[in-house]
Amino acid sequence: RTNLPPDAPNQFLVNVLPDQVEDAKATLSGRFGREIAFSPMVRGRLVELNGTPLDTTRFEDARARRLAEREFNLSWTDTLPGGNRLAGGRFWAPGARGEAEGMSLEDGIAESLGVKLGDTLTFDIAGLRVTAKVTSLRKVDWDSFRVNFFALFPPGPLDDKPASYIAAFKAPETDNAWLAPLVQKHPNILAIDVGELMRQVQSIVDRVSRAIEFVFLFTLVGGLLVLQAAVAATQDERRFDAAILRTLGASRRQLQSAQIAEFLLLGALAGLVAAAGATVIGWVLADRVFKIPFDANAMVWLYGIVGGAIAVVLAGWLGTRGTLNQPPLAVIRQLG
Repeated sequence: RTNLPPDAPNQFLVNVLPDQVEDAKATLSGRFGREIAFSPMVRGRLVELNGTPLDTTRFEDARARRLAEREFNLSWTDTLPGGNRLAGGRFWAPGARGEAEGMSLEDGIAESLGVKLGDTLTFDIAGLRVTAKVTSLRKVDWDSFRVNFFALFPPGPLDDKPASYIAAFKAPETDNAWLAPLVQKHPNILAIDVGELMRQVQSIVDRVSRAIEFVFLFTLVGGLLVLQAAVAATQDERRFDAAILRTLGASRRQLQSAQIAEFLLLGALAGLVAAAGATVIGWVLADRVFKIPFDANAMVWLYGIVGGAIAVVLAGWLGTRGTLNQPPLAVIRQLG
């Protein structure tokens, strides 16, 4: 949610037939006062690489195998789409047409499938085969939520293939009046409210986070109880040390300052370890498990170190303040 640009689309229209595109454009432009772009989409399965039938079992990586086995969403355009930038090769000039221009592949999937510039790919589209040479690789900003494709062709090679259209646009969150007339007129069109999906996912994540925080609160309380038990176990030693130091001339304030400094250092170190552990675990979960960008938060370190120091100082002082209230001579006679 925080990484999305302000103009990120929150509505998707899928499965728009070619003869419905103009009417859908007119309906949306009349509602929102701007023209909505529709992109063609052709479904095709990769069947050959450099003239050799594709053997998906050769891919050791499970993700690469899934990508090779699924159908690709293919599209065509005469200009490099927004949010795309060249990572290698040459993209065709505006207005170019024909198979001679080759095709453009997203560099991430090219790396997963082991495809390089100059390789030839063959797609099976509803029983019809289209072969093209990879002439460029693109880096795609998938986080933009715009319509993007793994494979792009210039106009021409896919023009006569069965296609549907897809559109992505930003609509006011409280305005759904445009949806009912469009779907009633074209029941085959599928509208996906990404904004609502994100709100539902965020709500679930917030609930899980609160539950985890509640469990961790018990862990924190348990840690403070362990600290109290440790202080209680060393109470006699602390009383005896305090009595000896007071006999040697240490003031009550000096002893109290020493105790506070001890717990302050202990709490700050505990908070430092906790902040480091939280940061490392957060990075592992984000980067390795959920595959999302990790956003480090400097406040975790501040809360951990300062909060740990304050909590341990309060808990430690409450457990040791009685060691300074007894006369040194009485303590030495009792424990000496």
